[in-house]
Amino acid sequence: MFDYIVCFYFGNRRVEITNSFLLNDKYFFVKKHLYLINQNVSVLDDIQTIVFTINGATDEDVDSVINIKNEYPFSDKVVVLKRDNTNYSYGAWNESLIHQINSNTTSTYAFLCEDDYIFCHEIFHKKFIEYFDTDVV
Repeated sequence: MFDYIVCFYFGNRRVEITNSFLLNDKYFFVKKHLYLINQNVSVLDDIQTIVFTINGATDEDVDSVINIKNEYPFSDKVVVLKRDNTNYSYGAWNESLIHQINSNTTSTYAFLCEDDYIFCHEIFHKKFIEYFDTDVV
């Protein structure tokens, strides 16, 4: 089992295509992550907790993300955290990991990714976990 941790930022980006997605739908990447997890049952079966940590979120953003995640049958696996946009992605990942440690979950691994990094293969996590099981001393 692993935790799937994604940090989100709904503000302006340096990459034009990313900005165009967010200008069209502020929650585009939230929806994309949830959709792909839903479409790939093997991933969902191995995920203990999905943590969406939003940098610089408003209460409205949190409510919207909660409403979006509640459209999925696995919504009970999704935790939405709000934080100031300090230390960017690294700060969000750190806060997410601390949250998971304090919640006493039983996951052995945590997969950390950015909102605009979306897996393209349903068993991406198998190779990730294999590295830890075979190559870490």
